[in-house]
Amino acid sequence: MNILFVHQNFPGQFRHLAPHLQRLGHQVQALGIGGPGLPGGNMRRYKPRRLSSDSIHPWVREFEIKVIRGDACAHAARALNTSGFRPDVTIANPGWGESIYLKQAARLVAVERYDLETVCLPKQVQLVESLADGAQMKN
Repeated sequence: MNILFVHQNFPGQFRHLAPHLQRLGHQVQALGIGGPGLPGGNMRRYKPRRLSSDSIHPWVREFEIKVIRGDACAHAARALNTSGFRPDVTIANPGWGESIYLKQAARLVAVERYDLETVCLPKQVQLVESLADGAQMKN
């Protein structure tokens, strides 16, 4: 199964799940701004094209930077898609904005946003595999 992880500081909270899925034989790719990545894993780095505007209202500054990150990540996802990697499941940390445009920009199969930190590793693997099969599990 092809699995795409998206986290600005990959592996982030996926530091146990991503290598475990690799050991099970799944193709694991990642998109991120920084972070150490995974040994033997493929990580495509992207960089936001600009920072938040100086003149923007302070209450929307955080939203703007998330949109900027989402745009940069969408460009990286398009490049990954063009290279031939088609994820069966995409797992993203939605807190940084990267996943905002993924589904539309790269025509990804599914962008799932689950709180994987609240379940144990075997349950995480079961959830990921069920998403690839099109089933939905309740946390």
